Amino acid sequence: MAQQRLVVGDKETADVILRLVPLEGLEQPPLYVHSQVLRKSEFFDARLSERWSFAGGIQPIELTLNSCKNVENYVKCIQLMYSSKQLKFNSIQEALSILEIASELLFADCVNSCMQYLEAIPWTAESESEIRSSIMSLQLQLSPDLAVRLSTHGCTPDFKPVNTMGEILRELLSLVSNGAPAKARDIAKRVLRANDHLSISPAFADVNKLALFQELQNG
Repeated sequence: MAQQRLVVGDKETADVILRLVPLEGLEQPPLYVHSQVLRKSEFFDARLSERWSFAGGIQPIELTLNSCKNVENYVKCIQLMYSSKQLKFNSIQEALSILEIASELLFADCVNSCMQYLEAIPWTAESESEIRSSIMSLQLQLSPDLAVRLSTHGCTPDFKPVNTMGEILRELLSLVSNGAPAKARDIAKRVLRANDHLSISPAFADVNKLALFQELQNG
């Protein structure tokens, strides 16, 4: 018998209830999702590892993301985790909005797909300016082809680290200090090295790595 295809919103098979709390406005209905899909995101992988260590096998477990600037974009990004095909986008604006969420959630496959789309699609002068501004504000390290198109290959933009990435790092470290399992500890260490990975923001490079590693080792 063929394996059942997982889809967002299937309450019968979902083992995670995800609540996306908007920065402004009313809270939206929860998403019924699947842990094996969410683990494509290193952020969710760490959160799930911590939650299951305290859940005692009870399912579904609940996760909450607070202060979501645009809930619709978070939903789109999560839906893309369910795709088994090459991720596609309808416009530069859509790719950039998804890229922001994917980088926040450490969803590497989606970050790479956004880069590939942006490096291949024709640009106008206006769209080039929009792409440059968005990517530089996220402090993402560019794919080689996109870097060439933006004429930024080998350059280090003078921007402060994006706040959402710092918040993720602090949350991962909190999981470790609060007795999270070894898997979450390992993920936190890998996040600290993320500036060497093409798909993750180098904003973490401004953090005091030595002190953080000492905290991880002594936790």
